[in-house]
Amino acid sequence: SSKVPTSAMVRDTSAEFPEWTAFQRSIDDATTPERNIYFDAGTLSDNLFRSHMPANVLVLGAAYQSGVVPISASAIERAIELNGVAVEMNTQAFRIGRKIVLDPDFMATLHVERGGRVKRDSGPSKREQKLIDSVPDQSEELARLLRIRVPDLVGYQSVDYAADYAEFVAKVREAEAAAGDDTALSETVARYLHKLMAYKDEYEVARLHRNNAFQQAVRDQFGDKTEVTYKLHPPIMRRMGVEKKIGLGRSGDVAFALLARMKGLRGGALDIFGKTAHRKMERELIDEYRGMISRALDTLASGDSAAYARAVEIAQLPDMIRGYEDIKEANVEQFRARAAELGA
Repeated sequence: SSKVPTSAMVRDTSAEFPEWTAFQRSIDDATTPERNIYFDAGTLSDNLFRSHMPANVLVLGAAYQSGVVPISASAIERAIELNGVAVEMNTQAFRIGRKIVLDPDFMATLHVERGGRVKRDSGPSKREQKLIDSVPDQSEELARLLRIRVPDLVGYQSVDYAADYAEFVAKVREAEAAAGDDTALSETVARYLHKLMAYKDEYEVARLHRNNAFQQAVRDQFGDKTEVTYKLHPPIMRRMGVEKKIGLGRSGDVAFALLARMKGLRGGALDIFGKTAHRKMERELIDEYRGMISRALDTLASGDSAAYARAVEIAQLPDMIRGYEDIKEANVEQFRARAAELGA
């Protein structure tokens, strides 16, 4: 039952998954429903192995135990061994898939809570929580969004940067509360203002690669002595005519560590990466979006559902902005064209 986007969904950002019940009904109508077994192999794989790769082997194990794979279990496990890739992990995945069919109560014993065996969040710091609490009258969803995004923006840039974000979301929430009981607008702005403010530049790529959780995940999956090579094609090199990716080993770790510490230069006079037209566009989008939302707030009035719906639609526009470089720039043009249609 894992949801995996199709190529059409990748191309069309407005495409959404059908309801799960529709999927299940289609499958049951063409098969013997009482024999079907459903489970979220992707989430289970992430939980048990910190990787999505064994998901298909989990399904293979379930299919085998259901009697629809006419090969012996020993032959399948021997094939996994001969393949020589993550042998222990894939063997266990195959056996767990079998167990799911053999014992209907087995899944409950795995205590699967979320996708990926990630370290539990210790929660926002005191100053981060203060910023979160500065947004008034939060819905449950808005509180969830702020709890994730405020600390992320602190790590991305600084406390002041996150404070600007929280201050604007608070402004939206106050105007929204004065106009009615709905909360979709503030939730949408919290989601998409963060998206624009946390654009992925060279400093952010470096910070994410130097993240302790990422480093530990690599060690857990591939071992402590794994040699990592980073294949990079920085936009600044591409614009200089370098068409192939460069490979960085240990020097990549050094470069990322240095870049991650330089994030304070972002957007300033010494930001050598921020002088390209693309990076300037990304920074301009933040103020552009805030301006759109501020003008939409001016149209809100108590009980005016049409103005509120229009404001929410405007707030959702950054969802159109996806991809990198040329792809992103083309999507920005579509974003601006749609904003003009809405009079934003």
